[in-house]
Amino acid sequence: MKKFVSLLIMALVLQAGVYLYLDRVVLVPQVSFTEKTVPGTAKADQLGSYSSDRAYYAQLSPTGLKIFSTSDNLLSQEITLQPNQTITYFSWLANHHLALAGISTDTDQGTSVALKPINLETGSKPVIPTITGLQRGARIADVALSQETNVVNILVRNNTTATVYRTDANNRLRRLNLKTSDIRRIATLHNTVDLFYESPAGGVVYALDSAGRTRRISPPGSKYSLIGVDGSDRVYIGQLNSSNKVSVLMVGDAGGHFRNFANLSQPYSPDAITIGNDGRPTFGST
Repeated sequence: MKKFVSLLIMALVLQAGVYLYLDRVVLVPQVSFTEKTVPGTAKADQLGSYSSDRAYYAQLSPTGLKIFSTSDNLLSQEITLQPNQTITYFSWLANHHLALAGISTDTDQGTSVALKPINLETGSKPVIPTITGLQRGARIADVALSQETNVVNILVRNNTTATVYRTDANNRLRRLNLKTSDIRRIATLHNTVDLFYESPAGGVVYALDSAGRTRRISPPGSKYSLIGVDGSDRVYIGQLNSSNKVSVLMVGDAGGHFRNFANLSQPYSPDAITIGNDGRPTFGST
């Protein structure tokens, strides 16, 4: 597991080290962006997605995954699934030609899930974290990497509940004790093991610290959804309207200090909003 994480994030650590600490919440600049629908966000239920520099395009299908180079449209890598396998999660790491695919394998005894790294920069094949003995139909729904601590958090969902598993640099896998089993999205900072997660039913965003303590970080009085974290460790949440869609984006920190970032001209589903490494949001279908 240590080799797996190191190969994924070696280059990112150097980049993260040059960020200014003041460039967080107090001095965060007003990011200008055009609020429009952008196809190709990294979700496994879509037909495909581009790497952040659009050098590669991933095409998902029921039979597997193909990654093409956009410069010549040639096939770069391919994953062929067995009949009892499904890709339930896919994402690109920002600013790198590295991707993660969550694969579920169903058997008569239950389901196992594996997080497969795809390294287009080196073609290496690191160890694949696998979780076995799960209820049939379990799937990887989200992944959060803490880049400087070599920690990977994996959100596994079945039809009724969700569980977060954590692997560290010593290849130890454990199940986290969280405040709720109703979890839709997770995120983490680059230089700490703090985990952010949301309870969709309650509209509350929580943080789990390194000591295992859970605290609420979303403001009181409204319902919120966790949106994501940018490359400078700013945390983004969405204030939900009566239809449970995001009408206001807010930016803050792990301490729960949030302010308005953008009032959206139309509400979006939380799953339709993605925060880029530079803090710019992109929007899928409403």
